[in-house]
Amino acid sequence: MHVPACRAAALVAALSLSASGCPSTSNATLRVDVRTDFVPEVEFSRVTVLLEGESLSDVYEARFEDDFVAGVRVATLDGVSLGAQTVRAQLVGSDGRSFVTRRVSTELRSSTTVTLVITRSCSGVSCPAGDDPLAIECVGGRCVSPECSPENPAACGEPACSVDGDCGPASVDCARNVCRAGECFVGSAPAACATAEYCDPDEGCLPRSGAPVDGGPIDPPDGGAPVTGPPENALSNVTAVAAGASHACARADLDVLCWGANGSGQLGDGTMAQRNAPASVVPDVGTELFAGRAFSCAMGPSLDCWGDNALGQLGQGGGPGSTTPLTVLDDNFKVGVGDAHGCAAERNLCTGPGGCNEDVLCWGANADGQLGDGTRTNRPSPVSLGISDDIYWVIAGARHTCYSALSGVYCWGANGSGQLGLGDTTARLTPTVLLGGAFTGVSILEAGRDHTCWFRDDQLACWGANDRGQLGDGTTTQRTSPTASTFDGSIAFLGLGAEHSCAVTEDDRLFCWGANDQGQLGVGDTDDRPSPTEVTLDPTDDTIVAAEVVAGDAFTCALTISEHVLCWGAGASGALGDGAATASASPVYVIDGRLPAP
Repeated sequence: MHVPACRAAALVAALSLSASGCPSTSNATLRVDVRTDFVPEVEFSRVTVLLEGESLSDVYEARFEDDFVAGVRVATLDGVSLGAQTVRAQLVGSDGRSFVTRRVSTELRSSTTVTLVITRSCSGVSCPAGDDPLAIECVGGRCVSPECSPENPAACGEPACSVDGDCGPASVDCARNVCRAGECFVGSAPAACATAEYCDPDEGCLPRSGAPVDGGPIDPPDGGAPVTGPPENALSNVTAVAAGASHACARADLDVLCWGANGSGQLGDGTMAQRNAPASVVPDVGTELFAGRAFSCAMGPSLDCWGDNALGQLGQGGGPGSTTPLTVLDDNFKVGVGDAHGCAAERNLCTGPGGCNEDVLCWGANADGQLGDGTRTNRPSPVSLGISDDIYWVIAGARHTCYSALSGVYCWGANGSGQLGLGDTTARLTPTVLLGGAFTGVSILEAGRDHTCWFRDDQLACWGANDRGQLGDGTTTQRTSPTASTFDGSIAFLGLGAEHSCAVTEDDRLFCWGANDQGQLGVGDTDDRPSPTEVTLDPTDDTIVAAEVVAGDAFTCALTISEHVLCWGAGASGALGDGAATASASPVYVIDGRLPAP
């Protein structure tokens, strides 16, 4: 492709905005910085940036060594229209939920930088407050105009400080209060904590690995009162289940019911209220269910999705998210969804002796090439990959995608942990063959956040991230190629989470391995397991055995052959569906939120 002689800084805009010619002079580059005293990699793992009203966004993966108090460049957005713009930044925890949002409005006249200040002193502050209804944002514990930023200090009112001494003493020895751009931040004193620790502004030095995934207390290993079989109000007649980051959905009777986190409307019940027990979406919306980080989908006569749409994951051509289902595709597809993207293979298009002629369509986030269209451009509507194959299924991890077909197994997208299985850690922007040939022997293929597994020729093999033992090979060594697990048995179903994995065998036994800090392995404690460990669903009823298993970020659910659902692990978001909002290291029954308590 010929690229005209435009200035290098506009190259990305040229590629994304036009097939030829230079970017319009009505566009500019907007650089986005964030200053915050929340601790990266401990209190938040990423920063998501969205230019409201335009389909421009980015995600920054936070690192512990980042100096966010001084300011970090989290996004560079090219091709931004001149005029009034509002940029939104969200801090996202390791559970995938955003816990603070800050917006800044600016009048863009040329390429510039805007800084979003996010202070922990705003925790618990509700805006607007007082006599100014336009003071809808919070900085430094006070409500301010959305135009307030270090670049526009006049919109912020009187500065909170001019020197560090104006901010007063810190409450713990390892912290120090500092003044930056007229605001007080809680910083960390140099070398105040050990290498493996961080400075908590209230409690002092704490182990970095001790930060909870979603804050729910862990039940004691004995689980309290013994389980005595399904309770009277247990969810029953369940035929399908899916797990997102901190929410889950199930099909029971002719209803789809969802529970757990709902900050983006991912439960589909028309609200954004957390549900600790299942709530109905709409009758008969679909028979197959899929869940991403903060959105959900159901496949029936059509593919319908609901929830977050910041990166186009609802496939609606842009626009806001939806708390109720919206149709993405008007036909029956084989579907895989990741953190914020989806891919689907056309179904039943066989045309004769040549076999099937099936394409793959993808939409949503694409910063790591997970859509497979050769770019890193987000796609708010499904785009064709131009594939013609007999496709068996499509799967998606957080930011990578694979499909299995008559011609082989193909993967693409993020590969920083080797999750594509190609022997390296280089991302791929188009489908790349992992295993070729008409008879691959692969009977199951599944993806977790940054790892992938298949069951092939009676052997489980996994690859990718393995820092918590999620590959099940008895080690915590990252693998960039398929590596045999220590699992011995014939597998019927795989469920992979953020850092743990589970499998159901042909004889209905359930095994889990990997991270267990929230009890997500279901074995009654919180110790990680680098090798498969058997899970007992109900110690008082040996007829309660698993048929399928699904995994969220740090929780797990099993669909039983008796058509009940049990969940375990992180539960502060209500993801266990038992009516409580606490974690459990042992399986608990999901209750039917449509029924009164017994």
